[in-house]
Amino acid sequence: ALCARAAAIAAVVVAVASTVAAAPNACTRNVLVAMSSAGTLPLRGGKNATIGYYLDELTIPLMGLQDAGWNFTFANPKGNSPPMDPRSDAPHYFSPLSPPLADRLYARAHALIASLPGLAAPHTYAALTDDVLAAMDPDMLYIPGGHAPIVDMWNNAELGRILLWFHDRAKPIVALCHGPVALLAANITRQPWVFAGRRMTVFSDAGEANNEARWGAKMFFYPADALAQAGA
Repeated sequence: ALCARAAAIAAVVVAVASTVAAAPNACTRNVLVAMSSAGTLPLRGGKNATIGYYLDELTIPLMGLQDAGWNFTFANPKGNSPPMDPRSDAPHYFSPLSPPLADRLYARAHALIASLPGLAAPHTYAALTDDVLAAMDPDMLYIPGGHAPIVDMWNNAELGRILLWFHDRAKPIVALCHGPVALLAANITRQPWVFAGRRMTVFSDAGEANNEARWGAKMFFYPADALAQAGA
C-alpha cells in the first residue's frame, strides 16, 4: 500500500511537471491549493475519526512545483489553518524503500509547511470570487488527499464555482487520493456534471474497509462509489 501511495504521488508530480513545461511565463506560475477545514470525520453510530490532509500528499507535489519556481495560494471553506491527519506525520510515507531518503523528504516537508504563511491563514473559497480569480489568474488547481475532502469539499457550492472557473478555462485540475471526491462540488451549480465520463483514480472501497476496521465504525459514503454514481 505504501508503494502504491508513492507511485500515485509520483504520478501527480509528473502531471504538474508537464504543466510547468507548458506555462508561458515563469514569473506568473501559481497553483491554487484547495483544501479542507475539517479535522474530524463523522462516522455511523455517532463516532468520529480524527482526519485532515496527508502530509506527503500535500508536500511532495509542492516540493516539485517549488523547485520549478511556482508560487502557492491556499484556500479552504473557513479560512482556518487546515488540520493535518496525525497518522500521516511519519517519514515512512515519503519513501518506504529508502529510510534515509524518507527522513530527508520528511524534514523538508515540515520545513516547507512552516515556510508558507498562506497555509496557516488561507483564503476562504467565498473570498475567491470570479473577479479575484481573474486577477490572480492561477495556472492550476491542486486538491491533496486525506479524508478531509469527504467532510466539507464535495458539498461546497463555492468550491464548485471555483472548479467550474478552472474547467471553463481549460486549466489543469489535479486531485490526489481522496481529493477527487471534491470534484462533485461542481455538480451543485451546473448540471450535467462537467466531469462525467472522465476516468479518475480515487481511494478504493477496500482501502476504506481497512480504515473502518481501525476506527471501529462505518463511513456514511465512499468516494469511489459517489464518483461512479455521478458518472465518472
